[in-house]
Amino acid sequence: MADEIDGTLYSLHSNMRRLREDGPSEGQNFADAAAKINKRINEAEQNVDPAIAKASRAAAYAGKRENNSKGGMTKKKKVQMMRGGMANGKQHMYAAGGMVSDGLKALKASGPKGLEAFNKITGK
Repeated sequence: MADEIDGTLYSLHSNMRRLREDGPSEGQNFADAAAKINKRINEAEQNVDPAIAKASRAAAYAGKRENNSKGGMTKKKKVQMMRGGMANGKQHMYAAGGMVSDGLKALKASGPKGLEAFNKITGK
């Protein structure tokens, strides 16, 4: 007999479960919504065998919901780094496209002090 469930109680307990998992709807107070559902559950349990009431409650809270989406926007995945080009003998990475350039060419062409700095940095 305990395998039987009451459809009304199952539905009410499912509503309570959704309220606890998803929270109250907009403009609704959690305590007020929970109190209304609990009042209806208590009224329905008076007309049902305690074993059936217990089985209905257990069935409503068992397992996961099929669609656990709460609405709203989904989280975006982090942009993956991609392999870039070679600069100064090193492999570089870039995130948003583009290319790796050797920014030291201007330093090398700036004059004797720039050439000295370029050679010190690159080791050439």
